[in-house]
Amino acid sequence: MVDNADFTDLVTRAQGGEGDSRDRLAALARDRLYAYVQRLTLRHELTEDIVQESMIEMLRFLDKLERADRFWPWLRRIAINKLHHHYAHERGRRAMSTADMEQVLASDKSREGFAELVTNELKQIIVETMGELKPRYREVLVLRCYEQMDYASIAEEMGTTEFSTRVLFFRAKNALAKQLARRGLGRASLAMVLVVFGRMTAESQAAAATVQVGGGTLAVGATAAAAGALTTKTAMVTLAAAAVVAGTALVQSPKSALHPGAPSGASSVALTGLPAGATAAHSCWYFYPEGAGGPVMIRRAAPSGGGAEPCRYLQNDRGNYYFDTRAGVVYINNHHDWDADLYVRRLPTDDADLRDFLSRVQPDAKGPTPVSDAGPGLLVIGHERAEWPSWTTRHVNMLNEDYYRCDWPKDVRVVDRRDDLHRRGYADFRVRGHVGSEDVFGRGQIPLVYAERELYQPWLWLQVGSRLVVADGPEGAYRYEAGPRRQTVYPSGCFFAGLSRPWMGLHAIDTVRRDAAAARVWFSTRLSEDGRLGQVELQHEDGSITYTIDMDSDLVTEVVFEGLVSGSPVRGRLSFEYVLSVAPVADAISVRPLRRVRDDALPHVAWVFDLAR
Repeated sequence: MVDNADFTDLVTRAQGGEGDSRDRLAALARDRLYAYVQRLTLRHELTEDIVQESMIEMLRFLDKLERADRFWPWLRRIAINKLHHHYAHERGRRAMSTADMEQVLASDKSREGFAELVTNELKQIIVETMGELKPRYREVLVLRCYEQMDYASIAEEMGTTEFSTRVLFFRAKNALAKQLARRGLGRASLAMVLVVFGRMTAESQAAAATVQVGGGTLAVGATAAAAGALTTKTAMVTLAAAAVVAGTALVQSPKSALHPGAPSGASSVALTGLPAGATAAHSCWYFYPEGAGGPVMIRRAAPSGGGAEPCRYLQNDRGNYYFDTRAGVVYINNHHDWDADLYVRRLPTDDADLRDFLSRVQPDAKGPTPVSDAGPGLLVIGHERAEWPSWTTRHVNMLNEDYYRCDWPKDVRVVDRRDDLHRRGYADFRVRGHVGSEDVFGRGQIPLVYAERELYQPWLWLQVGSRLVVADGPEGAYRYEAGPRRQTVYPSGCFFAGLSRPWMGLHAIDTVRRDAAAARVWFSTRLSEDGRLGQVELQHEDGSITYTIDMDSDLVTEVVFEGLVSGSPVRGRLSFEYVLSVAPVADAISVRPLRRVRDDALPHVAWVFDLAR
């Protein structure tokens, strides 16, 4: 097995332009990555696809890797992101067969020595038991047992806390032990099975010889073991139900009891009880991984006749899902959920001014009770009714926890209705149009789901004639005027106001309208007769702006505006085409801070009129 020191040297030389080093790095990294991904997927063809896509990504972005000593964790994260993306639309996963495993073993003759020592019966048991584990459980087992990472490093890798990682590992061990017990193998065989599986899937005979899983590796600590045994979904619901009394209750609960891993000072749980005699209501969950104002994940559920609450809509970090309970089908869609009555999506973290403005535009629309605790990792659970009692809690790892995933039947049919762009998770786009008599052209990139933002960050570059350039990227935004040779610098993301921002977790029709409301710009909404296009018309002091939105792809396709600028009439049109790839623009994310704009002069939803000034 290649250690990080070897990778570091190769990465440094490859980034320096040595072609031989780049080829050797790719070859060594591929072998190790194949073993890692194979342990997670247990599927030969899927492993090949994930590894190939990851290696292409590695070569594409190698020069952007800032720390050569972080190469392997970086490559591993690329692969796991692609695997999560695959699993997001393939909920019915099969265990790998013994024949499949034999095919994998046969692909590397150096492993034959060990493979021959393992009986077919034991192979079948190992493959079946590992295949029946949740992918999240396999992931933590692989990182701990075969990547030989400590819990703190795994927590960093999986985006959670060390305590939550220990709990997850404990649950993974228990799940594996239960599966082994059903096949006649006691708990004492757990370490042996892990060793055998690790050696069966090692990248070489030399690497197989290093696989050891001792008692220290399997230990999690008494507190984590207790939490792992107690903080199941059922226990959480029971604890919450026991805490609710008539009226409103404020419960101070220990972190390990209700939400292990919560940050210090964030362990309070606010519960507002349902009114006496209230009937069951639709529930709605909101999760903010970065806090208020950042991306939001939403799930909505309706009570069924049996008393359970199957999730109808789930919009998490990887996709948009709708569960048709009558047909027994889960649909994976391009678009986020939106209200068929064209009400703007309200959020419990909306400030008072935004709520007030939305209520004036749409007086009969209702929204969730506002919450004040809006730090990173905020979870809000409410009930869809005229007045929403809400349960709010802070949790730093909701995206990774089982209880934020919907409990659809295991045998449910899945229909993936996404296009190629949405399956990939990000899109490039071109911009064409005009402002008055001057042509506008540009390009950019947007992640279509939150999980892809780390690798595919949004950027935008526009040029108006030969006199004006607007750029926006992760390092900041700027507007450069050629005439007075003036550059104004803004915070990152300003020029995405009014444009598609699907990684934020809301449909484009809501993103545009909420952007307008935040700028106190009045708007109206309409749908085409066939429901395929939505239009949001803004009435700004400079004139009108009409946004056209493809409701299925969840993307802004056109912006048309007309009005008066400095007393002169002006008209403009920007058209957006979303494609698999456009040529990059080096200056798109390059910001030179020459003059910083005042906060009260930041671009907002009507910034297109700035193009005409």
